[in-house]
Parts: sequence; structure tokens; C-alpha cells
Amino acid sequence: MNLRPVLLLCSLVLSTAACSSGFNRSELRASMSNYASSDYEVTIDRRSGQTTAEDIKRARALKPQIPSPFRLAVSLKTAGSSLDLRWTQEDREVVHAWRKTLRDRGVVSDIVVMNDLIEEGDTLADRRLAAARYGADALLVLEVASEVDKYTNPLALLYLTIVGAYVAPGTQADALVMMQGAVYDVGNGYLYATAESEGEGDTIAPVAYVEEEDALNEAKSQALHRFGDELIERLTSMR
Repeated sequence: MNLRPVLLLCSLVLSTAACSSGFNRSELRASMSNYASSDYEVTIDRRSGQTTAEDIKRARALKPQIPSPFRLAVSLKTAGSSLDLRWTQEDREVVHAWRKTLRDRGVVSDIVVMNDLIEEGDTLADRRLAAARYGADALLVLEVASEVDKYTNPLALLYLTIVGAYVAPGTQADALVMMQGAVYDVGNGYLYATAESEGEGDTIAPVAYVEEEDALNEAKSQALHRFGDELIERLTSMR
């Protein structure tokens, strides 16, 4: 009897068998940029690495200046993702759906999702420049980070049979997607609003077929819808 397949399957079970380890939300949140402090029009004294009273004075001097309604550009970014989490056409359609609601409320005249080719740098100033090229009055920087927790359940014991690896739903992948965003004045960097959200998704399948991307896409969709609800309310309250 050839024991090699059995030994390989035993090794697979032992290497993947685990309970859920949960998500590290604080670490995931830290992986995202903080544009409100790291790349603002207010400068930091580089010699001391400290924010000065002059910096605070400059921040307080900034005033809102966008028209009503205003044109909003959206910069979509990913960071700290456990996988290559890409923005899909469905994601962009959700963002475009915000446009109808905000238009109906008289908040925006248009919302445009910026193309990566137009954004030549990764700083807030670079993104504001790209938004200016779109003729936008305000810029939403929307950033997303994700984490996947993959583990097995008791049905993984059936992986010891060759057929079990293809039919037994013994592997589960849980996904967490966190989003944070801020709306800035394209002209002077004034911060108008912030919003954040998170979503969770999961998938259970045989080890031969489990797809972590399915859990990620479910979590991302949930987070995006929740983010939109909060953003719409905050922008509406500006009127």
C-alpha cells in the first residue's frame, strides 16, 4: 500500500488544523495612513519632530470654501491587506450610487472616481492635485485594509480520505475589512468630514476549493455600504 498520499493528507490536516485566532483591529487600523496629521498643509517642525503652536494657528486659519453643491473626487486606496484586495466595478458602482443620493439632497453636483494613472504620487498634496485636474472642489480619500483568519473545523478530519479534501466543508476563512476616509478641500486642505466603517465576511468549503477572496469581497461590500451611509449623513449635515 502506498502510504505517501495518506501521509501528505495527514500533514495537511495537522498544518491547517486550528481554531479561529480572531482579528487584530488595532494593528490593522495602524496600517492605514493618517492624512489628517501626516500630510496636512500645516507643517511640523522637522528639527524637533513636534507640532508647534504655529502649526495649530495655521490649521485654525483654514476656512471652508467649497460651493454648494460641490464636485467631489474620490481616491480609492488599499493598505495593509492580507491579499491583493482590488476595487471592482461593483465597488465603483456603489460609490456612484452615493452620487444620486447626495445630488437629490443638493449636496454634490457630481462624484468622480479618480483613475490611478492621474494620481502621480501618494501624498495628500499629490491627490489634491489630481482632484484639481478633475475640476473637483473637494476630495474624499478612502482607504481600506483587510485581514483574513483561515482555520479548519472538525470536518477537516475527513481530509484524511482523498475524497474528503474535495467534498468535506472543513476549512473556513473569515475576513475583516476596515475603511476610513476624510473629505478635504482641494484648494486649501481644509478638513470637512471623516467617516469609518468595517465589514465581515466568511466562506466555508472543502480545502481544495475554499477561496479567501469570497470572504474578502463580502466583507468589503458590507464595509463600503456602511461607509457610504455614514458619509452621506455627514456631508448632508454640512449644508
